Amino acid sequence: MQEQIRVGIFVPIVAGGPLPSPEEFRDFCREAEELGFDSLWVNDRIFHNINVLDSLTMLTWAAAATQRVRLGTAVLLLALRNAALVAKTVASLDYLSGGRAVLGVSLGGRESEFSGAGASITERVARLRENVATLRRLMTEERVTMDGRFQQLQDVGVNPKPVQAGGVPILFGGGHENSLRRIAELADGWIAGGGSKVEAFASGREKIQGFAAERGRDLSSFEWAKLIYVAVAPDRQQARTMLEPYIHAYYSPEWDIEGSCALGTADECLERLGAFAEAGVRTFILGPPSLDIEHLRRIAHEVVPRLAASGS
Repeated sequence: MQEQIRVGIFVPIVAGGPLPSPEEFRDFCREAEELGFDSLWVNDRIFHNINVLDSLTMLTWAAAATQRVRLGTAVLLLALRNAALVAKTVASLDYLSGGRAVLGVSLGGRESEFSGAGASITERVARLRENVATLRRLMTEERVTMDGRFQQLQDVGVNPKPVQAGGVPILFGGGHENSLRRIAELADGWIAGGGSKVEAFASGREKIQGFAAERGRDLSSFEWAKLIYVAVAPDRQQARTMLEPYIHAYYSPEWDIEGSCALGTADECLERLGAFAEAGVRTFILGPPSLDIEHLRRIAHEVVPRLAASGS
């Protein structure tokens, strides 16, 4: 029997126009939990030309509105952040949520975001590595001393610690071969991005497994996740019309909606999602384009049960 498929929701915290109200975000998160979704996820940007909420602030809001769902970043721009501050915030989120936090991280970010955060984009790989090491130590050790390239700690500790034993899980984004090597070395899981296709996921999964085997690393508890934007409608054109404003505002009009998203009828969406399940995705992060509760229910009732059954 294959590992059980889990299905989460990517909360749309970006908007080309006015953002929804705080109450609409709260109600959406509560409804997602009541509908049985496994998790809630958010993306991360510091600067953009449209409205984007802060990722960890949004997850704290979601934690207060829910009781069961996991709460994850997909993905946090960790390479440009201070690791000690992230450790404090994420440990607090895990404590307040009762052990539900998941930290997805990446190298990503634009030059303006790195310079705005006082970091160099040319040092992002070294910063990511050191930040992950710092996070893991601060989340698990009572007192930490380290003389890093970017962080110097002298007999300090972050308290309270995360509720989860061993600290909050750290998943990595990325698809370049160098990123896949780091994932095999350092990560608790992989979150493939919204633009990656089935063939790229299957190839990336195989490479991660190979790189891990070279290191003698056991991936039995590894989380294989995939972000996929989704729109379920009576026909494909209506679904595309739902997705276009969101995708074009956040990415660009050139972004491949047809090739990357699950859109159309429930059957058409399941065909695309089922291919990813066959390729090894076990945590689906489905991204609707809005906080439309009826659309969320359509996904939950028409897509999720059949998708989950494909993993049994």
